[in-house]
Amino acid sequence: MKIIKYKKLTGNRYKLELENKESIILYEEVILNNNLLLTRQIDNIEELNNQNMFYLIYYESINSLKTKYKSINNLKEILYRKYPHIIVDKVIEELINQNYLNDINYTKSYISYQINCSLDGPYKIRRHLTNDGIDENIINNEITIFDKELEKDRINKLINKQIKSNKSNYGIILKNKINNYLVNMGYTTSIINNEINKYNYNISSNLYKKEYDKLKNKYSKKYNGSELEYKIKSALYRKGIYNEN
Repeated sequence: MKIIKYKKLTGNRYKLELENKESIILYEEVILNNNLLLTRQIDNIEELNNQNMFYLIYYESINSLKTKYKSINNLKEILYRKYPHIIVDKVIEELINQNYLNDINYTKSYISYQINCSLDGPYKIRRHLTNDGIDENIINNEITIFDKELEKDRINKLINKQIKSNKSNYGIILKNKINNYLVNMGYTTSIINNEINKYNYNISSNLYKKEYDKLKNKYSKKYNGSELEYKIKSALYRKGIYNEN
């Protein structure tokens, strides 16, 4: 099929008008790789379309990586949902060769970001990277930046923050609540246990009286005597308040 005219489009593409009045849009690389500027002849449109699909996926991938850096598996899963796997695999291989995709760099970047911009602990970071398809050896090598001293420091900051923001729980209930929070955030159980036991979770005398009086005012509308006292003590117990110490 003879090519009559070339028209440049955006994104490294050209519109080729053919002698049968039809047209085809091809990436510049496809045109150059097949010497179409010289021959001005298309012999196998299907083959050109397959080559064109490669560059379509390639440039879409580049733009996607500019928006957000991704692991190899991240990008592959996105592309697999839209394009033939065999062509996606070729694009992924090319992106790896050109260092647009690099799981070691991705892992370094992700861990650094989470340390500086989130409250996540090492196990939560590890779970995310595993879900991203990062090899366990890469994770083990790079997670070492999140050492025990850093983890201990972050745990203590989070414990202090949780205690200061607490308005309703005390004693063992507050301690367990903070412990569960730290575990869910991905911190090491042994370090949590060592640090969490250094703090006092009991209520002060002034706060105890305040909580007691508030509950007494609430329950005295329905109860009195020993039953009133029982209701107050039960409510205090549920908050982790056992005595005035």
